Amino acid sequence: MISSETHRSLLVAVLVPLVVGAAFHATSPDRSDPDLPARFAAEQAASEAFSPPRRAILANDPRSRPHAIARALARYVDAVPTGEFIKVETYFLGSRITYPALVRAFRRGVHVQVILNGSSRYRFPQGLRLATVLNADRTDRSWVVFTDLSARGPEGVLSINHNKIWRFSRVGDRRWVTVVGSYNNTDYSDTHAFSMMWSLALPPVYDAIEQTFQESRRDRPAGANPMREFRGNGWSSYALPSSIQSADHDPVMKALRSIPARRDTVVRIAMFTMWDSRGEWIADRLAAMARRGARVTFVAGPLVGRLPRAELLAAGVRVEGGCWPADETFVHDKAMSATYVARGERRYWTWIGSDNWTTHTMNSDQTVVGIAGRDVHRQYVRHFDVLTERPDIDPDRCDLFAD
Repeated sequence: MISSETHRSLLVAVLVPLVVGAAFHATSPDRSDPDLPARFAAEQAASEAFSPPRRAILANDPRSRPHAIARALARYVDAVPTGEFIKVETYFLGSRITYPALVRAFRRGVHVQVILNGSSRYRFPQGLRLATVLNADRTDRSWVVFTDLSARGPEGVLSINHNKIWRFSRVGDRRWVTVVGSYNNTDYSDTHAFSMMWSLALPPVYDAIEQTFQESRRDRPAGANPMREFRGNGWSSYALPSSIQSADHDPVMKALRSIPARRDTVVRIAMFTMWDSRGEWIADRLAAMARRGARVTFVAGPLVGRLPRAELLAAGVRVEGGCWPADETFVHDKAMSATYVARGERRYWTWIGSDNWTTHTMNSDQTVVGIAGRDVHRQYVRHFDVLTERPDIDPDRCDLFAD
């Protein structure tokens, strides 16, 4: 167990995002304004000229591409036609880029539905101001909901709504678009955190997440065990919280057990947080895979515990530091890829989401999506290599938040 680190890590996990965003002024729009069609004609024409890729990875590099994901999200929002839906479920809304885009979308007649972690109302002004705009008319189909702790988990358990999901019923001429991953939508994240998000125009993924979105909207326990698992042709997904917290029922362990532990297997992981008993049982499995010949590289973010790091290193895992005090940037990813041979064919899987590897995070709302295919795996490796090839890495100093 890592009890010496648990209290500090929990405290840091709460305090790190407490960065106050810039203030904005928003007034409630007049949805009956007869000039709206003309006012937004140019925007509508531009939206029809843009469509996102069918499957791709969006990545924020705070050094060379700060605001990359925020700008992509704003572009998606601006390309949603009147009468369509934007559905957001995210930990924070504290961006000078996406907040105005959501207001613009609402004003041109897009239905904007947003679920935010309750604590965000005190941390950033954008969430409350968006609520003022979207909740002004209770008869329309736009709204903001602030959840109390986890949206779908049991009451009385320390938890949060930690999802980072943006969905669009239409972007340009592309339907059923889902953007999901590890990106906290704040200006601070843009300039400090390496993060990745899926951009997927896959209707089954959109529909699967719609199920948990509707549960989150109600903000009450979603059954005895609210964990959901979904699987389709070339994709899989899981949604926490889970009331059963063990290695046998951990969806990460299920994925790792499906990967052959031998020399032709390559696993790449970028992880912000990993500690306590869950961190240990995942480290046990990765170490066992490495000892049997799998090539495992692990980029350890600032809240990866010392015990998992030590076990991985002892087993021959390549562990790289995932924070850089010189410019105060750090890995915020919760991502893994694997390539291996099964039934005579090389397979490629990539998982990206919001799930940090601790039992604490299993109490909270999280979503992870896995996608099969060499095309997106190549994109992941390209972004992953940025982390491992930084010349200023010092693994022994990977603790931006040390006392």
